[in-house]
Amino acid sequence: YLLVVAGPCRSRALRLWIRTAMQMTTWLLAACCLLLSTVVGKKSKELVIDVTHKPEDCNTVSAVGDTVSVHYTGKLLGGREFDSSRREGRGPFSLKLGDGQVIKGWEQGLLDMCVGEKRKLTIPPHLAYGEEGRSPVIPGGATLVFETELVDLQKGPGIGAFSQWNTSTLTSFFLLGCIIYAMYSTYQKYVSESSTSKQSSKSGRKKKGK
Repeated sequence: YLLVVAGPCRSRALRLWIRTAMQMTTWLLAACCLLLSTVVGKKSKELVIDVTHKPEDCNTVSAVGDTVSVHYTGKLLGGREFDSSRREGRGPFSLKLGDGQVIKGWEQGLLDMCVGEKRKLTIPPHLAYGEEGRSPVIPGGATLVFETELVDLQKGPGIGAFSQWNTSTLTSFFLLGCIIYAMYSTYQKYVSESSTSKQSSKSGRKKKGK
Protein backbone atom coordinates (compact mmCIF):
# COMPACT_ATOMS: atom_id res chain seq x y z
CA TYR A 1 0.00 0.00 0.00
CA LEU A 2 2.80 2.42 0.92
CA LEU A 3 4.53 1.68 -2.40
CA VAL A 4 1.36 2.57 -4.29
CA VAL A 5 1.07 5.85 -2.38
CA ALA A 6 4.77 6.72 -2.66
CA GLY A 7 4.94 6.05 -6.41
CA PRO A 8 2.76 8.84 -7.82
CA CYS A 9 3.39 11.20 -4.89
CA ARG A 10 4.72 14.55 -6.14
CA SER A 11 6.43 15.54 -2.86
CA ARG A 12 10.01 14.27 -2.70
CA ALA A 13 10.05 14.80 1.08
CA LEU A 14 6.91 12.73 1.56
CA ARG A 15 8.29 9.92 -0.59
CA LEU A 16 11.46 9.99 1.50
CA TRP A 17 9.46 9.78 4.73
CA ILE A 18 7.33 6.88 3.50
CA ARG A 19 10.33 4.89 2.28
CA THR A 20 12.16 5.48 5.54
CA ALA A 21 9.10 4.33 7.48
CA MET A 22 9.06 1.14 5.41
CA GLN A 23 12.75 0.55 6.12
CA MET A 24 12.26 1.10 9.84
CA THR A 25 9.33 -1.31 9.87
CA THR A 26 11.48 -3.93 8.13
CA TRP A 27 14.27 -3.45 10.66
CA LEU A 28 11.80 -3.74 13.53
CA LEU A 29 10.37 -6.98 12.18
CA ALA A 30 13.88 -8.37 11.67
CA ALA A 31 14.85 -7.45 15.24
CA CYS A 32 11.69 -9.09 16.61
CA CYS A 33 12.39 -12.27 14.64
CA LEU A 34 15.96 -12.33 15.95
CA LEU A 35 14.85 -11.92 19.55
CA LEU A 36 12.14 -14.55 19.12
CA SER A 37 14.59 -17.07 17.69
CA THR A 38 16.97 -16.38 20.59
CA VAL A 39 14.21 -16.96 23.15
CA VAL A 40 13.02 -20.16 21.48
CA GLY A 41 16.59 -21.45 21.18
CA LYS A 42 17.26 -20.93 24.86
CA LYS A 43 13.87 -22.08 26.15
CA SER A 44 15.03 -25.60 26.97
CA LYS A 45 18.13 -24.25 28.73
CA GLU A 46 16.39 -21.85 31.09
CA LEU A 47 15.34 -22.15 34.70
CA VAL A 48 12.20 -24.22 35.35
CA ILE A 49 10.09 -23.22 38.37
CA ASP A 50 7.39 -25.59 39.64
CA VAL A 51 5.25 -24.23 42.49
CA THR A 52 4.39 -27.25 44.64
CA HIS A 53 2.58 -25.33 47.41
CA LYS A 54 1.28 -21.78 47.68
CA PRO A 55 -0.49 -20.34 50.76
CA GLU A 56 -3.86 -18.68 50.36
CA ASP A 57 -2.46 -15.48 51.87
CA CYS A 58 0.33 -14.57 49.47
CA ASN A 59 0.20 -10.78 49.26
CA THR A 60 3.78 -10.04 50.33
CA VAL A 61 6.35 -11.56 47.97
CA SER A 62 10.11 -11.53 47.73
CA ALA A 63 11.98 -9.09 45.50
CA VAL A 64 15.53 -7.94 44.79
CA GLY A 65 16.95 -6.35 47.96
CA ASP A 66 14.95 -8.53 50.37
CA THR A 67 16.51 -10.91 52.90
CA VAL A 68 15.00 -14.39 52.78
CA SER A 69 15.44 -17.59 54.78
CA VAL A 70 15.00 -20.81 52.84
CA HIS A 71 14.86 -24.51 53.60
CA TYR A 72 16.25 -26.49 50.68
CA THR A 73 17.25 -29.91 49.46
CA GLY A 74 19.61 -30.07 46.50
CA LYS A 75 19.81 -33.03 44.15
CA LEU A 76 21.42 -33.92 40.86
CA LEU A 77 19.11 -34.55 37.94
CA GLY A 78 19.41 -38.29 38.51
CA GLY A 79 18.05 -37.93 42.06
CA ARG A 80 21.22 -38.14 44.19
CA GLU A 81 21.06 -35.68 47.09
CA PHE A 82 24.17 -33.56 47.62
CA ASP A 83 23.02 -31.03 50.24
CA SER A 84 20.09 -30.16 52.49
CA SER A 85 19.28 -27.60 55.16
CA ARG A 86 16.99 -30.17 56.78
CA ARG A 87 19.81 -32.42 57.88
CA GLU A 88 20.41 -32.77 61.61
CA GLY A 89 22.09 -29.72 63.08
CA ARG A 90 21.31 -27.54 60.08
CA GLY A 91 18.75 -24.78 59.60
CA PRO A 92 17.29 -22.46 56.97
CA PHE A 93 19.78 -20.65 54.75
CA SER A 94 19.55 -16.85 54.74
CA LEU A 95 20.57 -14.58 51.87
CA LYS A 96 19.92 -11.16 50.41
CA LEU A 97 18.45 -11.38 46.93
CA GLY A 98 20.49 -9.55 44.32
CA ASP A 99 23.78 -9.60 46.24
CA GLY A 100 25.25 -12.50 44.29
CA GLN A 101 25.66 -14.70 47.36
CA VAL A 102 24.22 -17.74 45.58
CA ILE A 103 23.97 -19.19 42.08
CA LYS A 104 21.89 -17.31 39.50
CA GLY A 105 19.27 -20.06 39.45
CA TRP A 106 18.50 -19.32 43.07
CA GLU A 107 18.53 -15.56 42.56
CA GLN A 108 15.87 -15.92 39.87
CA GLY A 109 13.96 -18.87 41.33
CA LEU A 110 13.35 -17.29 44.75
CA LEU A 111 11.77 -14.08 43.40
CA ASP A 112 8.05 -13.41 43.90
CA MET A 113 7.77 -16.04 46.66
CA CYS A 114 5.71 -15.62 49.82
CA VAL A 115 6.35 -17.14 53.24
CA GLY A 116 5.25 -20.77 53.30
CA GLU A 117 5.49 -21.20 49.53
CA LYS A 118 7.33 -24.25 48.19
CA ARG A 119 9.02 -24.52 44.81
CA LYS A 120 10.97 -27.06 42.83
CA LEU A 121 13.76 -25.37 40.89
CA THR A 122 15.37 -27.17 37.95
CA ILE A 123 18.51 -25.18 37.24
CA PRO A 124 20.59 -25.62 34.05
CA PRO A 125 24.42 -25.57 34.30
CA HIS A 126 24.88 -21.97 33.11
CA LEU A 127 22.72 -20.77 36.02
CA ALA A 128 24.43 -23.12 38.48
CA TYR A 129 28.11 -24.12 38.57
CA GLY A 130 28.75 -24.27 34.82
CA GLU A 131 31.07 -26.70 33.12
CA GLU A 132 33.53 -26.60 36.02
CA GLY A 133 31.09 -27.95 38.61
CA ARG A 134 31.95 -28.04 42.28
CA SER A 135 34.17 -31.01 42.89
CA PRO A 136 33.72 -33.54 44.33
CA VAL A 137 30.01 -33.01 45.03
CA ILE A 138 28.70 -31.53 41.78
CA PRO A 139 30.16 -32.68 38.43
CA GLY A 140 30.79 -30.25 35.58
CA GLY A 141 27.81 -29.44 33.37
CA ALA A 142 25.31 -30.72 35.95
CA THR A 143 21.66 -29.70 35.99
CA LEU A 144 20.55 -29.23 39.60
CA VAL A 145 17.17 -29.72 41.26
CA PHE A 146 16.33 -27.84 44.44
CA GLU A 147 13.24 -28.35 46.59
CA THR A 148 12.81 -25.04 48.39
CA GLU A 149 10.53 -23.54 51.03
CA LEU A 150 10.53 -19.86 52.01
CA VAL A 151 10.30 -19.69 55.82
CA ASP A 152 11.03 -16.00 56.45
CA LEU A 153 11.02 -12.76 54.49
CA GLN A 154 12.45 -9.39 55.52
CA LYS A 155 11.60 -6.64 53.06
CA GLY A 156 14.52 -4.52 51.89
CA PRO A 157 14.58 -0.96 50.52
CA GLY A 158 13.78 -2.28 47.02
CA ILE A 159 15.97 -1.90 43.99
CA GLY A 160 13.16 -1.74 41.46
CA ALA A 161 12.07 -3.86 38.57
CA PHE A 162 14.78 -2.53 36.23
CA SER A 163 17.44 -4.78 37.80
CA GLN A 164 15.33 -7.84 36.97
CA TRP A 165 15.03 -7.10 33.26
CA ASN A 166 16.99 -9.42 31.04
CA THR A 167 19.20 -8.55 28.09
CA SER A 168 16.50 -9.31 25.50
CA THR A 169 14.06 -6.88 27.13
CA LEU A 170 16.63 -4.09 27.28
CA THR A 171 17.67 -4.73 23.68
CA SER A 172 14.04 -4.55 22.54
CA PHE A 173 13.54 -1.17 24.21
CA PHE A 174 16.80 0.12 22.75
CA LEU A 175 15.89 -0.92 19.20
CA LEU A 176 12.39 0.51 19.54
CA GLY A 177 13.81 3.81 20.80
CA CYS A 178 16.25 4.00 17.88
CA ILE A 179 13.48 3.35 15.37
CA ILE A 180 11.16 5.95 16.91
CA TYR A 181 13.97 8.52 16.95
CA ALA A 182 14.87 7.83 13.31
CA MET A 183 11.25 8.12 12.17
CA TYR A 184 10.79 11.34 14.13
CA SER A 185 13.97 12.81 12.63
CA THR A 186 12.78 11.88 9.14
CA TYR A 187 9.39 13.45 9.82
CA GLN A 188 11.05 16.66 11.00
CA LYS A 189 13.10 16.71 7.79
CA TYR A 190 9.91 16.18 5.78
CA VAL A 191 8.21 19.12 7.53
CA SER A 192 11.26 21.31 6.98
CA GLU A 193 11.54 20.45 3.27
CA SER A 194 7.79 20.93 2.80
CA SER A 195 8.00 24.39 4.33
CA THR A 196 10.97 25.28 2.13
CA SER A 197 9.14 23.97 -0.94
CA LYS A 198 6.08 26.10 -0.19
CA GLN A 199 8.19 29.20 0.29
CA SER A 200 9.97 28.57 -3.02
CA SER A 201 6.63 28.08 -4.74
CA LYS A 202 5.32 31.39 -3.38
CA SER A 203 8.47 33.19 -4.45
CA GLY A 204 8.13 31.73 -7.94
CA ARG A 205 4.52 32.93 -8.22
CA LYS A 206 5.49 36.41 -7.07
CA LYS A 207 8.22 36.62 -9.74
CA LYS A 208 5.76 35.53 -12.42
CA GLY A 209 3.31 38.16 -11.23
CA LYS A 210 5.90 40.82 -11.65
